Amino acid sequence: MRRRSVRYDGDTMTPKRVARRRRRLDPRARREQLLATAMRVVNRRGACRIEDVTAAARVAKGTFYLYFPSWEHLLVALRERVLEQYARETENKFSGMDQTSWRATCEAECVRFVDFVVGLGGLHTALFHGAIADRPIAEERSARHLIARLLRHGVELGAIEALDIETSAGLLFAILHSTADEIAQGGNRERLVGVMCQLVRRWLYQPS
Repeated sequence: MRRRSVRYDGDTMTPKRVARRRRRLDPRARREQLLATAMRVVNRRGACRIEDVTAAARVAKGTFYLYFPSWEHLLVALRERVLEQYARETENKFSGMDQTSWRATCEAECVRFVDFVVGLGGLHTALFHGAIADRPIAEERSARHLIARLLRHGVELGAIEALDIETSAGLLFAILHSTADEIAQGGNRERLVGVMCQLVRRWLYQPS
């Protein structure tokens, strides 16, 4: 029979089990753990500190600094992950459309964008309106760029009339973002999304 490792507690000779060493993660896995934990913590709490993330991840504060020089560096990494996730989900929707399906896709994407932003919770403010708000975002990952691509595709298909793509993308982004903010602040989602979709239809689909 295999003997268990024990040690004795002082003079009482009371056996105690030797605590198992915590399994060490490789650097990539540990960084992933910190990012995933930060995503949950910031989503739920919004404003928080490094200590909140390390406590939730059950690691020492010094471990955090092995992977992120500062809190801002962590936020940038989180923002890149959020934008990459959204862009990846959008990427496959730009092919195989005709005029009719483009309009349906456009409207669905507007609603999805609003729900995506609202679902970010505290991450939305922390990543886009907080300490790193002035740090540049890769153009191909920006919401305006993705909206511009969608509008350009609609023009090419003849689903909408030719328009100033970049300006229109900025205006549409403002409408979507404002709708998401209103919902996040307690506004009625069904009503706000309905008005938003009505505006989009009248603006993009009606002939000038």
